[in-house]
This record gives sequence, structure tokens and C-alpha cells, in this order.
Amino acid sequence: MNGKTNGKTDITSEFLNQCSYQDFHGIIFELGGVPEICIKMLDMIREMAFSSRAPLSFEETSALKVLCIYFSLIDDGNTCIALDSELLSKKWRQKWSGLVIDSQERNGACRIEDEDGTFKAIIESGISVLKNLSECGKSENKKMPKLIFDFADKEITGETMEKISSPFVSKSIGGVSYLFTTKFFDSKVAIERRMKSLFHDAEENSECASDSEIEKTISHFESKTGISLNTEQSLAVVRGKKTNLIITGGPGSGKTTAVCFLLWNLLKETDCDGVPFADYGIYLAAPSGKAAYRMKESISSSLTSFRKGGRTLSEDEEKIEKKLLAANPYTIHRLLGFNPAKNSFSYDEKNQFDKKSVFIIDEASMLDINMFASLLLAIPDGARLFILGDKDQLPSVDAGAVLSEIIGAFPKNVIRLEKSNRFSDDSEIGRLRKAIVDGSESFVPKMQGLGTWIDDKAIAEKIAESSEDDPDEKYPVYFSDIGGENERTEIENVVGKWAERFYEKIAERFISGKFDREKVSVDELRVFFGESLRAKILCAQRSGARGCEAINAIVQKKIAGKFGKIDYDGKYFSGQILMLTKNQRLFDLFNGDGGIVVTFSDDSTKYLMVEKKSDADAHSEESTRGRKSGEGIFRIGEFMFYPIHLLPSDSTSPSYAMTIHKSQGSGYANIMIFLPKKKGHPLLNNQIFYTAVTRTEGKTFVISSEEAMNAAKQNIIVRESKIEF
Repeated sequence: MNGKTNGKTDITSEFLNQCSYQDFHGIIFELGGVPEICIKMLDMIREMAFSSRAPLSFEETSALKVLCIYFSLIDDGNTCIALDSELLSKKWRQKWSGLVIDSQERNGACRIEDEDGTFKAIIESGISVLKNLSECGKSENKKMPKLIFDFADKEITGETMEKISSPFVSKSIGGVSYLFTTKFFDSKVAIERRMKSLFHDAEENSECASDSEIEKTISHFESKTGISLNTEQSLAVVRGKKTNLIITGGPGSGKTTAVCFLLWNLLKETDCDGVPFADYGIYLAAPSGKAAYRMKESISSSLTSFRKGGRTLSEDEEKIEKKLLAANPYTIHRLLGFNPAKNSFSYDEKNQFDKKSVFIIDEASMLDINMFASLLLAIPDGARLFILGDKDQLPSVDAGAVLSEIIGAFPKNVIRLEKSNRFSDDSEIGRLRKAIVDGSESFVPKMQGLGTWIDDKAIAEKIAESSEDDPDEKYPVYFSDIGGENERTEIENVVGKWAERFYEKIAERFISGKFDREKVSVDELRVFFGESLRAKILCAQRSGARGCEAINAIVQKKIAGKFGKIDYDGKYFSGQILMLTKNQRLFDLFNGDGGIVVTFSDDSTKYLMVEKKSDADAHSEESTRGRKSGEGIFRIGEFMFYPIHLLPSDSTSPSYAMTIHKSQGSGYANIMIFLPKKKGHPLLNNQIFYTAVTRTEGKTFVISSEEAMNAAKQNIIVRESKIEF
């Protein structure tokens, strides 16, 4: 069957035991559970550990199958596996069940066995062989390095790590041996070492903020700016003068506001050498360009409060303001100076930044273990470091869940911002958010009054009449269970109403071609662009009936049907809402940036209009009107216009609907969430559910059953990385 799951062959326990490791990989690959390239790694490992000519025994084949399981779990964000048959079986069983459910939803072409004992013999035999292939064992190919370096009785040092040539490392943690790739183990050790060094002063500074100092800080900023900091934000401002911090909180909790005022306070101080912090380098960085620019814009916006009521800044305050406004936003890759030719960074442990530096790292939940290690290695002792993130959000796309681990390990350096400035805890969305993150017990939205339940026809009508201006509805939540034989028709109906309510008017305005490029005002553009951000459909899945690809197609079909023949070249049309899917560094456009396709009455060129508030002179309307028609990129106020033909065809996609992963860090006045239907689906989990509902800035529509939501609440993503402090 060549590992294909779309044929007629059943995948049984017997078949999985008897098949080759190549077919075993092929099965998991077809199920979407492991990258294709991993087969090359398995072939290389076979060459290293076993004779390439002799046929493999069942035990040797099982060892390669266990490594295939490891690669599949790495694809889920884990960095290691337990070399313990009971622990690994439990971990893999959960992953395998999810792959089976997802496959059956997509095609259901053959029976796939999904029972507790399906992989028992493979895992037990494979682990036994891997334990014997550690450094104390023998490799049959003398020219190749040992497969596994065992740290059982060895001290871990940087020098030791540099001498390791084995692709894997084994380390006993809590009485259990864990297998890591050497790269992941190196990153784990680096994070443990650098975090201890950069946050070593936690104990001595943990009690440095008195109640009177906090109250004084609250009073000071309220009188100077009119902004009321809460106790936790003020604690961050006070303690940030003395120690490095991890600031965590949900959306709208004021993390960036706290950091802005923290920096304002810090830059008035001097370090232990008498050097003013105002002379330090300031670095704003995040995993994505979108998040980095958003942090820059938020800090710039907060700084305007210091000139409240025409207040004049002192000479020192002027210097601080200029310093903060001049701070450039960076992706972590760009900050570290990534060199693709060498696959390395310019800044590393041997070439660190100047210790007279302040680093603010936002959206830290999105940082994977390797990137976080590279960042910490480049930051010298003595530098100031403030890490921001939401521990309850989805972890990084790549391996690790670093933020939650460092929060647990360094409580004295953690400031938790509990109060949301976006919605109150007693609003429907506030209570739903709390129910998702509080404990693992079951929750029943109907019984707990977490929202209003309506059928698919009623929800379509509720969308049609939806208005975020209704004073009687503050952050309401609506649930509807769509499914069964007519699921696709019901989804088309609900999505069609959504498109009619929120997207058709945007398309109509731009399709009409009423805008004269030389006469359209910035205020008009702000209104239209604002409308494009009023509503978003958030999907856990990319494919399938509930996936963003199918839902985007429904919206575009609805718009085309409404306006008949539109100026549509097969990919773009005026009024279309798009999102960048790849960074375009040449244009300062980043993966996740959103825009609208526009044409003008005096210029038929299709442009992508993107908001760039943080750029210089962004609010000067007439001086930034740009070049003459058709000559390329131009600006009107805070909006940049990029001819679509300059962008690679695979760098954009429709964004009426987007994945919940992509939505992190954004907020919309109206959101509709599609969750997977089946319990056990890999994308039906707590972090997905939490991230989705906390994107709302108004009304929330959840398309799911209570059973599925309850399963999502209870399925908390736990990644194996075994970072120890």
C-alpha cells in the first residue's frame, strides 16, 4: 500500500508491526503527522546505527519507528520523548487518535486501528534498542558518530556540548530517561544557564516595591498623563527600575502601556556605574514583524499622553521621548542579524550586544525553544530585559512552550496583569474566558449562562441585524451548533449573512471606482480601512468545511454574486480584503499584515492599501500624497499603497477568514469562531479556544457544540521540553 491511507487497505496493529520503517513513516505522513523530509533522517540514522546491507530485525525496525514517532511529536512542538514505554505510549496515543479523527473527517477511505495496544510492541522494542545505542553502546559503522550521547553521569558544560557529535542526547530527568535531538538539548541548556544569569537578582529585588511607592507611581502618572495605572502595572513600573521582568497578561491587560511607563521611569535613572539609562540602546523585538510594529505603535501612542493638555516636557523628558520614539521595531531574526548563507546569527554568545542595552520582547508565547535560546545567548549580563506575553495563548508554531516554563520557574520576576481593559470579567465574554482557563472540570455553557444559544437560522438573522453600537449588548456571546447532513449548506448560509453584513459594503465602495487618487481624503480612507477590521471569521482548521480556505471561497463567491461581473483577474478584485502570508522585507510588509485591494477612478492599477502608522510623517496628508499615477508605491497619510504586481503571487491570501493561529495579537469588533466537531481532534484544545474568544472587541459568535467546547476546555496542550531551573 506504500503507506497510503486513501486506498482500501486497513491500517491495523498487525500491519504497523510488520511494515518497514519507510512505510510506517509514509502512513504518518499521509495522515499529516510528520514532515516528508524525516524519511531522509531515518535513512541516515539507519546508516549510522545499523548495517545498511543486512535486513533489519523487528527490534531495529521498531527503533526507527520510535524515532519516526519522535519526529512526529516534534512536529507538535515537543522537544524530547520519554524513553519509557508507558509514558511514550500515552503521549503518542493522544497524537495518533487526533490524526485518525482528522483523516476520517477528510476522507474516511480506510479503517485505521485506534486502540490502546496498537503500538505497544513497537514502542517497547524500539525503546530497548535506543537505550543500547547510547554512548556506552556500539555503532556498527565505525566511521559514523555514536547515535546517542548519554549525559547520565556527566556534568553539562558549554565545552561538553561543543564536543558532542551525536545527533541525539539522552538525559535522566526525575528518574526517567529522555531523548532529545542535540540541537534541542543545546537550546534547553542555554536557556537554563542564561535565564539564571539574567534573572539572578530576583530574590534581593522582589520586595523592593512598597505600597506607598506603588500608590505614588499611580498618582504621578495619572496627574501627568490622565492615564490610571492599576496596582499591577504600577508594580511593573517600580520593580522594572531594579530588576529584569516577565510581564504576563491577557489581551487588553495593558502590558505595553506598563512597559512604556516603565521605560519612561527607567530612562530617568542611572545604572550602578552612574551611566544614564537614557544613553542605553533600546531594542523593541517580537517573533513577527507585525507584532514588533504593533508594539512600536502602542508605545508611540502612549507617549502622546505625556503632552496631555499642551504640557511642556522638560529637557530630560524631551530626550527620553526622542529616545523612545526613535527605537526601531525588529523581528528576532533581524535583531540578531540572521545570515541565511551561513544559517547563523551575527549576534551570539561570542559576539553579544553591548551590555548598555534595554530589550523589550513582546509576544513571547510565540517564541520557540531554539529562537529563545539564540536570543538569550546574545544578551549580555548587565543588560536590561523585559519579556511580555500571554501564557494562556497558543504556544509557538515550532518546538517548545518557553514562556509558561520561565513564568513557573521565576515567580519573583513575574508581574501578572489580571485586569482586562478590553472587557470586564462580568461580561459574557469575560465569564467565558474565565471558564476556559479556570481548572479542567467540565463546563456547560447553557447551564452556566455564558451566552445565548440559537439555531443556525436564528444566528444568521442575528448576524444580519448585528450592530456593535447597541448599548444593551456589551460583549455578548452567541452559540450555535451547526452540523449533520446539511452542515455545508448551513455554513454557507451563516457565512453568507456574515459577508452581506460586514464585507459587501467595503467591496461596493471600491468596486464603484468613485475614488480620485488626488482628491480622496485620509479621513475617508480611515473609515473604509476601519470597516475592513470590524469583523473576522476565525477557524481552527485551514482545510475542510470549517476551514478558512473554504470559508474565504464562500465569501468571495457571495461578493461576486452580489455585484455580477467584477474586475476580477482570477486572484484580485477591488475591495478585496487580503493578508500577507510571507514577509516582504523590501517593502516593510510582514506575514500577518492586512490590507484592501483598491483602484482609483484615474488609475486602474490594483494597489494593496496597508496602514503604516509608525512611519515618519504618516499623518501629514498633502506632503505624502506620493508619486503620479501608475509610477509605483505611494503614501496617503498613514496608508501605503503597493502595486499588487510587485508582490509575489504566493505572498497574499484572502483574509475574510483566517486561522486562529494567525489571529494572535489582533482584535476585532465582531468575530465568528469555527471549532472542529469531533472530540479528540488535534485542533480542538484549550489554547485554541482561549486565543479565539479573546480576539473579540465586541460580539462573539461561536459555531460549536457544547460537547466540542467542553472537550476543547479540557484538552490543554502540554509540550515535553524538560527545561529545568
